[in-house]
Order: sequence, then C-alpha cells, then structure tokens
Amino acid sequence: MTTITALPTPPSRLDPVNFRDRADAFLAALLPFTAEANALAAEVNADKATIVAKVDLAMLSGLGNAAANAATAVAKAAEAVAAASAAQQAQTLATAAWTAALAANPDLNPPVRLNPHTITANLSIPAGYNAQAAGPLTIAEGVVVEIADGASFAIN
Repeated sequence: MTTITALPTPPSRLDPVNFRDRADAFLAALLPFTAEANALAAEVNADKATIVAKVDLAMLSGLGNAAANAATAVAKAAEAVAAASAAQQAQTLATAAWTAALAANPDLNPPVRLNPHTITANLSIPAGYNAQAAGPLTIAEGVVVEIADGASFAIN
C-alpha cells in the first residue's frame, strides 16, 4: 500500500520571515504528494473492483442457491398440498363407503357385539395391540392362541 508523505508546514503571511522558505518547500512537496495520492487512489480503486467482483460472485452464488432451495421448497409444498388433498378425498370416500355399508347392512355396527364361546381358529395378538372377548371362553383342541410381549388379551 502506498504511503503518503506528510506535507511540510505551509507558508503563512503572518510569518513573513519564513514565508519564502516554507512556500518553496511546500510547492516542492506538492508534486510528490500528488503522485503518492494518485498511486494510493489507484490501489484503492483496484481493491474496490476486486471486492465488488467477489461480492457479486458471492451474491450470485448465494442467490442461485437460494433460488434452487426456494424452487425445491415450492415443489415440496405442492406435493404436500396434493397429498393432503388426496388423503382428505380418501377419508371422504371411506366415510361415504362405511355409511353406505351400514345403510345396506346395519349388522356391521350393532349396538351389542356377540362372540362365540369357543375359539376355533389360531389367534395371534401382536405386540402393541390389545384384545378382549366376553367369557366364559373355550379354546378348541389343536388351536393356538399366541399373545406377543407388549400385547394383552382380556376376557370379561
């Protein structure tokens, strides 16, 4: 970086004894001062151009990434909206189907549930599930009732 040399004391009409010597020294220092100031200005402008180019590149890169991220977010949001809409339609159709099934066969949702006294087929209650039946209850010969760890089977 260019250094600018300090100018000598300027001449003053209040100091007529030293005026001429100071004026000569001051005028002689102006040409080197101008050259140093111009060199420093050129360096500052070059640094500015480099910085502006780097900032522009960073901005373009960042804006490009931001644009790509925004486009991905918009696409994912559209997918989520479509999935939510499809789920709502499926729920509406399932509700309508269940309503129609109940209208055609009220026994699908009776006010009282019946179960036989005997379990005649193998039964497996997986972990994370509960089951219940009204008793007394008998298990037919050769039939296996399996209750996984984390499951329960209540006979009321």
